[in-house]
Amino acid sequence: MVRLLTPTVIVGLAWAGVTTAAEHSEDRHHFSLQLALSYTSASTPLVSWTEGGVGKLRYDENNDGFTGARAFAEYRGQITPTLSVTAIADYVDDASAGLDLTEAYLSWLPVPKSPNRTQWRFGAFYPPVSLENTGTGWSSPYTRSYSAINTWIGEEVRVFGAEWSMRRRLGGPASPHRLRFLAAGFYGNDPAGTLVTFKGWSLHDRQTRLYDELPLPNGNALRPFLKIDQQPGYYAGLEWRYAKLLLIRAIHYDNRADPNEFSGGEWGWDTRFNHIGTQVQGPWQLGIVAQWLQGNTVWILGATPGGQIVGSGPLISTDFESSFVLLTRQLKGHRFSVRYDDFDVSDGTGQVDNGHGWTLAYQYKATPRITVGAEWLSLDTWHPRWSFLGLNPSATERQLQLGVSIRLGK
Repeated sequence: MVRLLTPTVIVGLAWAGVTTAAEHSEDRHHFSLQLALSYTSASTPLVSWTEGGVGKLRYDENNDGFTGARAFAEYRGQITPTLSVTAIADYVDDASAGLDLTEAYLSWLPVPKSPNRTQWRFGAFYPPVSLENTGTGWSSPYTRSYSAINTWIGEEVRVFGAEWSMRRRLGGPASPHRLRFLAAGFYGNDPAGTLVTFKGWSLHDRQTRLYDELPLPNGNALRPFLKIDQQPGYYAGLEWRYAKLLLIRAIHYDNRADPNEFSGGEWGWDTRFNHIGTQVQGPWQLGIVAQWLQGNTVWILGATPGGQIVGSGPLISTDFESSFVLLTRQLKGHRFSVRYDDFDVSDGTGQVDNGHGWTLAYQYKATPRITVGAEWLSLDTWHPRWSFLGLNPSATERQLQLGVSIRLGK
């Protein structure tokens, strides 16, 4: 196991940005704290995955009531006119509870010397897959629970590396067409693919922090951002934007992990996926967000009692796919959103996790710092391997959340 960035190093990086920025104008650094409180009522025959069960929601019937869904702090500071720092820390009270970072990185935006405008990111960050999680702290401005695609990205996908991107306007200065190319090399994230294989897809708002340990249905724990072997991973993508009316983004991701490698209690999972997303400004001020993701992970079926490899089985190949369409409309301070999700996981035995879900959400921005809202989610799943646990292989899970988000800071 290689720990590329320890919490001390990451916090030190962020603090260096804070102190350096503090030497400049106050306008150069922005700090915000957000608290999300909710009343949750769940109807599900399953125990939540955060409690070690197989449920796809964050909450089950045993933890209904008032909860502190999320508390996070975000700092963005301008070190120099072209260099900035971002650090986001989350506090949660489920799974591996406590305070930890979700992202910490430097951004460098060189002064352009041509029509091409480049940007670099260095550190720990999300690949730019989500068109849904565009709010502060990688939150969604549309719904409380994320789509199956972006729930999984928040659960298992985070990189430690460097990302380069270049934007260029096509045509003259007034042209509405812009292209963006991006590519990244990274270490870590070798166990990605474990959760979607063993647990399947989920819909919730919990983001895995950089050093979280997540429960698996088999009683083990997962640390998804470890580096198991010495091979770097990569992702690359292309984006086309037409004014503020249309955006299309395509990305290919490959962690290039060796499934025969084992370190720190984790296997390497050779995981790759393709993603296409679009954002459309439709008629009647209707916003449309849609994403599709299809991938594969290869892992080895082995036994590791006491942390030692004493035997290994065949390589297992698992395919996973998900898509969603979200419609949203904002009327002054009111936002109404509806989303449909579809997902599937299959291996050599056939489908092992198949389902779909509907999410209806309403949010009202009562003041610039307070947002209240409600969300209803219904999820139907067929998971034949649940029968080995004495559970019905088909399940319907429903959840109602009434919540308030309070934002403090600049």
